[in-house]
Amino acid sequence: MTGNVREWVMDAWRDNYNNAPSDGSAYIDSNSNYHVIRGGSYADNADALRSSAREKLSANTADIYTGFRVVLELG
Repeated sequence: MTGNVREWVMDAWRDNYNNAPSDGSAYIDSNSNYHVIRGGSYADNADALRSSAREKLSANTADIYTGFRVVLELG
């Protein structure tokens, strides 16, 4: 997975994890125009090719380096 495309996640961008949800749920901020992307694409340097790597990207951005994953919870 790492190195294919970086991935959008549901979290709104924040500079740090202060006051982040402790249950693993996404941080939602309807006033934020930036969202978190994780991992790295084939065009990124080695530091970005980690699942813990995170950057912000404008919600209006579309490019060949960023994708997303669709999840269906069963149960």
